[in-house]
Amino acid sequence: MLDPFGQSPRVAIEAAFLGRRVLVAVSNPINRFVLEMAANPPDQAELRSVLARLAGARKDGARLELHMGEIYSTACRACGRRIQAEYFVWEKEAHEPSACAYICPHCGASGEHPATQADVELAQAYRQAGWHHSLALERVAPLDDPDRLHAEEALAVYPPRALYSLFTLLNKLESLDLSSSQRRLAEALMLSAMDSANALWGHPDPRPRPRTLTVATRYRENNVWLALERAVNDWTFTNKAFATASWPPSGPPADIYIFEGPIRDLMASLQTSDSGEAGLVPAPVPARIACALAVLPRPNQAFWSLSALWAGWLWGREAAASFKSVLRRRRYDWNWHATALQAAGESMSAELPEGIHWIGLMPEAEPGFTAAALAAFDAAGFALQGRALRADMGDAQWVWQLRSKSGQRSETSDELQSVIQQTGAAAAREVLQKRAEPARWATLHAAGWSELDREGTG
Repeated sequence: MLDPFGQSPRVAIEAAFLGRRVLVAVSNPINRFVLEMAANPPDQAELRSVLARLAGARKDGARLELHMGEIYSTACRACGRRIQAEYFVWEKEAHEPSACAYICPHCGASGEHPATQADVELAQAYRQAGWHHSLALERVAPLDDPDRLHAEEALAVYPPRALYSLFTLLNKLESLDLSSSQRRLAEALMLSAMDSANALWGHPDPRPRPRTLTVATRYRENNVWLALERAVNDWTFTNKAFATASWPPSGPPADIYIFEGPIRDLMASLQTSDSGEAGLVPAPVPARIACALAVLPRPNQAFWSLSALWAGWLWGREAAASFKSVLRRRRYDWNWHATALQAAGESMSAELPEGIHWIGLMPEAEPGFTAAALAAFDAAGFALQGRALRADMGDAQWVWQLRSKSGQRSETSDELQSVIQQTGAAAAREVLQKRAEPARWATLHAAGWSELDREGTG
């Protein structure tokens, strides 16, 4: 089975669980890391052991855990003792926090309270950009890198105190004598903390996963150390492990092969990737790929940009080099996305055997996403065979089959526009007649585009 986008590790894991050998193209180094962790899920006891090693490291003569607690300390409003805050609340563009939330381990008092002067002074102590800010940039884009300006813009979504905390932890982590497997576990914990520490998450009700690098109007500055502790629960997947290997293979057979790059590069390499070496299962060259199945990528400037930062922070600028071009683009529209999906689809249709099925899973199936995907894969040579849409949940599933490129339609632009209008209207009427009740716009829109796709006019 081929996963051309590697957007969700669950796809590859479920396929491997069913006995399929899977080949995944993953250009995002963060998605690649998550897939590898999901295929070989860590034990919580091991995660806690690594966290304990980090907590016990020394910083300024004290345990690192205590030092990190002081960074986010506040006074309990009930008993007056110094404790760790869960988070501080900030208004966008403000120079001081407006509120503080905590659970006092001494008297049990909890809740969100107005920030005190001591809270304000502690936050302002981290306002100046220091070594942590410079190091955060250097790990992604050095001074002479044309992407440095874009990296700085992405970095602006992190509160200064969060950057100090993250790089204090990263620096200490690099000095610890950890095995390679322990270091991977520590990197997983740090990745969760990095995601939690930015200012994209709104307060009190966090918005759905942010898609643009825009600081929330009112956001929570989460305690980075507590986020690290909670991350122990983030990395619990299935109880079954699967063997992974890089593509092209050079060792024992694996359940999941991971290609580090986009699908176009993978497809270009497949014709020369067959392996006849002793002890190796023949590689899944195009003729052996039974189907393609993937979660369709949705434009997400925030995640893509932060992934470039996180990869550089965790593994150095070389790890981010092939992906950091995403830092340059600030807006993604559906026309751009349709073009990108079409290019991916064409690389697949050029190499895969005719008749192969390609299944696309679409979360957040809003009309623009639907139109972009259907138009893209129709133009790439895939004929729509089936669809399922849950408009109330915003989830869709599309099934395409690779067709011959002969017999393309030849209408003029005016004729094509007329066909599109008539076909879309007829499809919408048919849906309404069959349902015998009002329908959501997303349902009618998907029906119209599906019919256009079937007729080859999408």
